[in-house]
Amino acid sequence: QKIQDRLQRPVYAPARKDISDDFPLRGAVSCSCCGNPLTAGWSRGKYQKFPYYRCRTKTCKMFGKSIRKDKIEADFEALLRDIQPSRGTLGMAKVMFRHCWDMLEEQAQSFNQDVKGRIKKTDKEIAAVVDMAVNASSSVVLSAYEKKIENLQNEKLILQEKLQNPGKLGYSYSELFELSLKFLSSPCKIWQSGRLDLQKTVLRLVFTEPIHYCKEEGFLNTNFSMPFNMLGGKNMP
Repeated sequence: QKIQDRLQRPVYAPARKDISDDFPLRGAVSCSCCGNPLTAGWSRGKYQKFPYYRCRTKTCKMFGKSIRKDKIEADFEALLRDIQPSRGTLGMAKVMFRHCWDMLEEQAQSFNQDVKGRIKKTDKEIAAVVDMAVNASSSVVLSAYEKKIENLQNEKLILQEKLQNPGKLGYSYSELFELSLKFLSSPCKIWQSGRLDLQKTVLRLVFTEPIHYCKEEGFLNTNFSMPFNMLGGKNMP
C-alpha cells in the first residue's frame, strides 16, 4: 500500500530527460505568479551566451522576463544552508534514532514470539475441529467443519509466512542512519558537488512540492520534507 501511495503522488522533482548540468533547477522551480515550472536556456549576446531561467506562460505578468542563473541558484544554495540542522540537533537526532532502532528490534522479537504462540494455538484448534469432524453424522455439519479447517489452515500459512519473512533489512544501523545523517547535515554541500544525479536527489528529498520563486523576493512558500521540518532551520527550538 505504501508503494501504491508513492506511485500516485505528484512528481515534485524534475523527471525530464533533457535536463542538463547547466540548469539543475529546471522543472523543479515554479513561477510564483502563475505556479507553472520555469524553463531555462541560453541567450546569445553580442560576444557570448548568457544563462537564464524564464516563465513561459503567456498569460503571466512574468512572461519572458529573465532571471539570471547565478542569482536563482545562489538564492537556492542560501535556502539549503538555512535549513541545515545544527550539530547539536543532529547529535540529539542520532541518539533518538538509536533508541527507536533498539525499540523496534525488541518489538520484532516480541512479534516473532507472538506469531509462534498463535501458530501453536491454531494447530490445537485444527486438531480439535478434526476430532469433531470425525464424529459428525450430518453432511451439512461435516461440510462446515471442513470449511473451518480450511480457514484455519490458511491462517496458519499466513502466520508461517510472517515468521519466515520478518521484514529484516539487509543493512545495519550504521549503514542506514549514518548515510541519512550525512545527507541531513549537508544538503548544500551535496548540491555544490555539481553532480546532476546528486542535485536531483537533493530536490526529491528536501522538498515536498515544486519550489516557488519570485524575481524580486526570492523563494516563497517553500514546503520542506518532514526530516528538515523537524531538525532543520534557524528557528528550531
